[in-house]
Amino acid sequence: MVRLLDRIYLFRLCLAAVIGILCGLFRLTGIVGGLVGISGLVGYSLFLWSRGLRDRAFEGIIEYLGLWLTIWTLVYVEYASL
Repeated sequence: MVRLLDRIYLFRLCLAAVIGILCGLFRLTGIVGGLVGISGLVGYSLFLWSRGLRDRAFEGIIEYLGLWLTIWTLVYVEYASL
């Protein structure tokens, strides 16, 4: 059975992947793409904060940012070459 912490962590990574793919497909660049990615992170952290999971709200931020930026870059570059 997957623990709550693992589900929160996995959902955060899935959210990063989805936002990264969307940023790449919509060809967002610069500050606009950054605002989309950061707003997803802040929105989910605030959701956890409001649910009383304050200690879990900021867990996995570095992984989120790394995955989001990597997927955004890969999709953007591959989509541009089509």
